[in-house]
Amino acid sequence: MSPSHTYTSPGVYTVTLTVTTSTGFQDVVSQSVNVYPTPSVSAVANQALCNNMQTRPISFGSLSGQPVYNWVNSNPSIGLPASGAGAIAPFTAINTGTMPVTATITVTPVENGCTGAPVSFTITVNPTPVINQIADITVCTGATVPAVNITSSVATASFQWSNSNTAIGLAGSGTGNIPSFIAINNTNLPITSTITVRASAGNCAGSDETFTITVNPAAGLTSALNATGTCSGTAFAYLPTSSVAGTTLTWRRLAASGIAEPVTSGTGNINEVLTNTTNSIVEVQYVYTSVAPGGCQHLDTVKVKVNPVPAVTPPPVSLTACNNALLAVQPFSSSIPGATFIWTNDNSAIGLAASGTGDIASL
Repeated sequence: MSPSHTYTSPGVYTVTLTVTTSTGFQDVVSQSVNVYPTPSVSAVANQALCNNMQTRPISFGSLSGQPVYNWVNSNPSIGLPASGAGAIAPFTAINTGTMPVTATITVTPVENGCTGAPVSFTITVNPTPVINQIADITVCTGATVPAVNITSSVATASFQWSNSNTAIGLAGSGTGNIPSFIAINNTNLPITSTITVRASAGNCAGSDETFTITVNPAAGLTSALNATGTCSGTAFAYLPTSSVAGTTLTWRRLAASGIAEPVTSGTGNINEVLTNTTNSIVEVQYVYTSVAPGGCQHLDTVKVKVNPVPAVTPPPVSLTACNNALLAVQPFSSSIPGATFIWTNDNSAIGLAASGTGDIASL
């Protein structure tokens, strides 16, 4: 027969068995029994890793003894085998998706044939956020650059960006989406800035994404916008110059009351005859459209004054006088107020100077 006994603590125990036969014979048998402690494993902290991150070794400890640690992994897709024994060697964490992936690692201690209570911990592998491609932007100076909405393969990603050239009107750095701004180019050549964007999700940073913002200059006229006045019926010439090489210049003359010629247009220089049908100065306006090589347009207005041609009114009449007689010459007047008069005499023998200005005095 076997004795029945429960041992509540580890140690070495002696079991004594007394056997009595039907004839009354007794025999005593002694046996040592070694009772082992239940193995244990210390708690393991949960871990959060990034995709493609190299892990550190994971070792297991015990309160007593030196058990063997058998472990199983609920999700081998993270890069760790489904099972193993002992410490977990370094491995490359894997998550090629767009959401965090979590594996539960369960560790069971075994020693001297005794199995202890299992302990579990998790390894979470966060994905690498990939920024969706952003198209390059080209605008003219003074234009409004729309806000740039940044998106990523990971919906919860946050963004940081930097700007290599703040002269375009955008701040040097920021977070989140890139705000709308007014483009600036105070030079005569296109200027370009490189915007670098980085996404982060779960403390995991993705690779940088870059795009460019190019601001083209405006091509305004650098020549005087108030041209030298001209007289009615004479050719008027204007030679425009622009601040940007290669600019295309076109013009159109606006309708002006008192100018006989119909409205017209052209390219480059202006060279035309303007006729003023009035007795007053008429201002004529030409609108120039400048188109720079980058396609940016600029409008300028060139003004010129067309002076009327004065006439003596009424026309002078011929006079006849006797020798030594006093001759009164009618004062001159003109169709244009304020006109001055220059006269010449082809025969000074009559007693009048060869030339003069203003009215002719009585002779």
